[in-house]
Amino acid sequence: MLSQAAVSVFPHEIYKAPRSWAERAYPNLVYFNEVDWAITSLPGRNRRCLPPRSAPRSGHCASGAPRSFTARLTARSGCCHSPRMGLGERVRYQTSFTDSARWDGFVFRPGDIVISTPAKCGTTWLQMICALEIFKSAAFDRPLDQISPWLDVLLRPLTGVLADLEAQAHRRFIKTHTPLDGLPFDDRVTYLCASRDPRDVAVSLDSHTSNTDRAVSLALREDAVGAVVLDELLAAAPSLPSGTARERFWSWVNPAAPGKTVSDLEIMLHHLDTFWQVRDQPNIVLLRYEDLLDDLEGQMRYIAARLGIAITVTAWPDLVQAATFAVMKGRAGEIAPEASHDGFYHDPRQFFHSGSTGQWRQVLSEEELPRYAARVAECAPADLAAWIHRPALPAAGNL
Repeated sequence: MLSQAAVSVFPHEIYKAPRSWAERAYPNLVYFNEVDWAITSLPGRNRRCLPPRSAPRSGHCASGAPRSFTARLTARSGCCHSPRMGLGERVRYQTSFTDSARWDGFVFRPGDIVISTPAKCGTTWLQMICALEIFKSAAFDRPLDQISPWLDVLLRPLTGVLADLEAQAHRRFIKTHTPLDGLPFDDRVTYLCASRDPRDVAVSLDSHTSNTDRAVSLALREDAVGAVVLDELLAAAPSLPSGTARERFWSWVNPAAPGKTVSDLEIMLHHLDTFWQVRDQPNIVLLRYEDLLDDLEGQMRYIAARLGIAITVTAWPDLVQAATFAVMKGRAGEIAPEASHDGFYHDPRQFFHSGSTGQWRQVLSEEELPRYAARVAECAPADLAAWIHRPALPAAGNL
């Protein structure tokens, strides 16, 4: 039995915890190291723990702690967030084209809405629904990506994005693909998230990647933030997917360099897990893409109720119609994300690729499902995996 203990930080072996957690595990704690930030090597994108603007900094517990203690700190191996968001340090997510540190410059207002979803899980759909319900009209005075900007994408100067948001007099709704543990948490703000069958996400993302012009994206990034550290980030990023559709699917499920892009299976499931852990909080709204497809009006009414927005009975039919896949695809030039940038897409309408479920069956056989299930089991708790996948996955097989 230890008479005294010290908790400190070792590079690449970091578990986030308040000092009180360490004290419960080590009653005779004599030293607790606190740091301004630390780079982690945990699964996910390049991730740095950032001190929040308003909460006191928390320390970290080295991995020399007893396994039972470290298990209590994390919902699953590799997760770098505490069970209650908004305490301790935020995680910085950084890729070649995104940086969650841009949230540091944003000041929340009561009633703000943050739409935080993994890529290709219905982000634009939720933005459209919020716009329709807030404005109570299907007519907008600007493209959707300017009304509801993607705050952490490096395609516009941050000063301009923040100025546009500050000038908005209506209820604001901001897009992000950053998990909840990378966002400032404010009890006055509602956080929306949507899940989708990851297998369909892989197929949809594959179509999206082939439809965007990388040269245009790089030029926009350089104009917005310059080329500083770009070469370093690009060198660390995986090469663009290649091979057959099936090979590209498995590259997304089990990439050579996981967590180095906006989306792969591991970062998607981690993102959902950050919401899953706090899904009972009053300002957390967790949805399913498939439920939006099955009952759009019912889900829109549910979202309005959670946001405290009153819609007249006579207004609902037009608002629901405007949020259908076909109508949104017909308005792709004003609704698709970043479509206000000339040349960003080869075809903006192709962003709305299918709007259906089960696309993955075109590339994945039933015999391969146990292999996929094994990878999911590595990345997500069983209850979350079961909630996402309906019908349930088969027993995990060999990777």
